Amino acid sequence: RIAIAGLDYTAVSGTAQLGDLGGQIVTEVSIEVPILPDDIDEVDETVDFIIENPVNVNILGGTTTASIEDDDGPAITLHAVSILESDGVNPSRVVQIRAELSATSPQAIQLGWDVIPGTADEGDPENAFDPDYHYEGTGSAGLETIPAGASEYFLTFDIIDDDEDEIDETATVVITNTDSNRFSIADGEAVVEILDDDGPVLVVNDIQVNEGDSGTPTATFTVNLTNGSGQALASVQDVTLDWATVAGTATQGSDFTGASGQLTISAGQTSGTIEVNLISDTTDENDETFTLDISNVDNASPSSLSATATILDDDEPPTISVLDASLTEGNSGTANMTFTLQLSEFSGRPISVAYATSGGTATSGTDFQATSGTANIAMGPDVDDRLGADCGRPTRRGRRTVHSDLEQSELRHHRRRHGNRDDPRQRSSAQRVDLRRVSRGRQ
Repeated sequence: RIAIAGLDYTAVSGTAQLGDLGGQIVTEVSIEVPILPDDIDEVDETVDFIIENPVNVNILGGTTTASIEDDDGPAITLHAVSILESDGVNPSRVVQIRAELSATSPQAIQLGWDVIPGTADEGDPENAFDPDYHYEGTGSAGLETIPAGASEYFLTFDIIDDDEDEIDETATVVITNTDSNRFSIADGEAVVEILDDDGPVLVVNDIQVNEGDSGTPTATFTVNLTNGSGQALASVQDVTLDWATVAGTATQGSDFTGASGQLTISAGQTSGTIEVNLISDTTDENDETFTLDISNVDNASPSSLSATATILDDDEPPTISVLDASLTEGNSGTANMTFTLQLSEFSGRPISVAYATSGGTATSGTDFQATSGTANIAMGPDVDDRLGADCGRPTRRGRRTVHSDLEQSELRHHRRRHGNRDDPRQRSSAQRVDLRRVSRGRQ
């Protein structure tokens, strides 16, 4: 582009004298043209210098051109980048280093760059040693042309995959043509971090632990590092992870103490442990669970991001009793006699009891109507369903009694497994209730 007088330079004119000037021979003359500076990024401009009206001399070339090279190019910043060693598909992959321009430029920019080895080794994929990256350009030979109008540009080279567990490695990308007047350098270096992806497999298994009756038992999760086939495999670098407990059927604050934290398995070690405190009780209840969630795993590949802890209830079930009942017979109609079933203590499980009536000194069909069924005691209370039977007879009789009996074999079974009456014989003035079967519901 042609420079504009008064904007890009100051126009000058005059007469130059050469030859014998009072005994001094002058063979050349320097003529200065003032250049007017600005801060505008623009293309290089030209100024024509013309000589004319020669006296005692012939003109071989009357016009020459001077170039005003712009020095207001954008500032370039290289940005650091981290990249996994492999994408799991290709033996090598391309890393991109972003070169950011502070402003767009109306002209193309030649950018020289190079890759300086750090802990990462440079090489060719065909070489015998184990290279980490491959870069073909060196020094000023690594030239890139940033097109006019671009606000960013990406420098690229290959990362080479391997199957070796190693520390993360680095190389540094640098700008080499630092003397260019086409741009300035805001940050001419960028670290490329090559993240190893050949670390061990991290495994956390489900566990079971007894609840206990007192104190604070511990649920211990073991975090193992393996080769993916069950064999222990240590890492050459620290393996870290974040963890937190999550309530399931077990309640935080009642069954276990919620917790979270970070676990570090030091380089060379193959396992670590995470401990969670349990809260003991003496209540018979269902087995309960909570989970351990894992996140932010570094330097290992998790096989699963959660594990389940099952808190095994180890408390004896309560005993169950049927209480005595009595009822005045009456002279007509029917009346209901109610038997009450009572648990010895709170239960964390629903309980069901099968019952049936049979006569003692009272006669079924004459003094009472036989009945049978199942009484359900919901989870929690210690007194529940009342068992009723219709009783009544309009004749005068003496006081009649019935017994509530359990066979000894059933009695032993239910004491051990489900709970039973404290007293195998209960007297009633109305009817006898035989507890044929008792069962605990599980959820």
